[in-house]
Amino acid sequence: MRRLRLGVAPLDLERLGESAAAIARWAQRLRLPEALRHHLLLIHDELASNVVHHAAGASRLEISVELDTDLGRLRYRILDDGPPFDPLEREAPATDGELADRRPGGLGILLVRELSQAAHYRRRGARNRTTVDLPLSAPPAE
Repeated sequence: MRRLRLGVAPLDLERLGESAAAIARWAQRLRLPEALRHHLLLIHDELASNVVHHAAGASRLEISVELDTDLGRLRYRILDDGPPFDPLEREAPATDGELADRRPGGLGILLVRELSQAAHYRRRGARNRTTVDLPLSAPPAE
C-alpha cells in the first residue's frame, strides 16, 4: 500500500490548491491512469473546498490518499475539526427540468457519489471523516 498524508492549516483556497498539486504529483509518481488521477482530483476539489466554505470554525484539515492494489482501490480520506457535518447525507439534486427551476448546490456531492465505489462519513471524536473509495480501473474520463 502506498500512502500520501497532507496537513492543511490554515484553511484557505490557496492551500487547497497546493494540496491538489501534491496529490497530482503523488498520483503521477505512482503512474495512476489519467482518468483515475482526474477523478481523484475532482473528488479532492469538491470535498476539500466544501470544508473551506462550510465548516465554520475548522482550523485544520488532514488529507490522506492510499493506494491498495491488493484490494483494488484508491482510498481518499479527508478529516477536519469543524462542527459535525455529513456532506453525503444531502439528498441528490434533481438534474432534470429547467436550470432556472432547480435549487442550487449538491452537484459536487452527486459527482463524488457517481465517481466512487463507496463513500462514507462518520464523526470520530471532534473530527469529521469522509472516506471515498475509487476503483483502480477507473472508466475513461468523459
